[in-house]
Amino acid sequence: YTLKIFDVNGCTFESIVFVDQPNEFDVSLASSDISCFGSNDGTIDLTINGGTAPYTINLNGALFNTQDAYVFDNLAVNNYELSIVDEEGCSYNSEVIISQPDSISIMSTSVNSTCFGLPYGALSFNINGGGAPYQYLITTSDETIIASSSISDSVFYNSSPLFADQYTISIVDENSCSDSVLVTITEPDDILIEHVITNESCP
Repeated sequence: YTLKIFDVNGCTFESIVFVDQPNEFDVSLASSDISCFGSNDGTIDLTINGGTAPYTINLNGALFNTQDAYVFDNLAVNNYELSIVDEEGCSYNSEVIISQPDSISIMSTSVNSTCFGLPYGALSFNINGGGAPYQYLITTSDETIIASSSISDSVFYNSSPLFADQYTISIVDENSCSDSVLVTITEPDDILIEHVITNESCP
């Protein structure tokens, strides 16, 4: 701006006045969702440029101060209201949604063995939730592996023939989230034959 001042005698004063402004208030925001259902490992990563430092950050009512960046970690699932105000009162507002995947659900069924000591049992299971692909593992009570594979989607798996035992079905999804379920296959009691020998009384 050019400033000119004139007095009653016609004398003048002239000056150039510069009105400056801070750089544009710019916020770079990145967030990561929760990796496994029920965990608290969500993050919000802020990088602040422009405006006038220091900055005051308000995240769902909690206040923090920073000169240029801030990382919020160990966040639970929630809708977060974010407000950033610089030293001059300029502000930035945003909503950040931290979500989580569905919990892993294993639905299992079993068929008991019909004969003692014989592998006539079977088990089956279906996977829901989590994130595909999945890795599944089926083990016996003594931790012997009877099946292991990677699958790209929810699956109905059938395993037979199986002996009577307690089996563990373990599932790990793409985010290393895991779940397991116990399946018991029973069998009937063994057949016992009791016999009595009666000797001939007369030759």
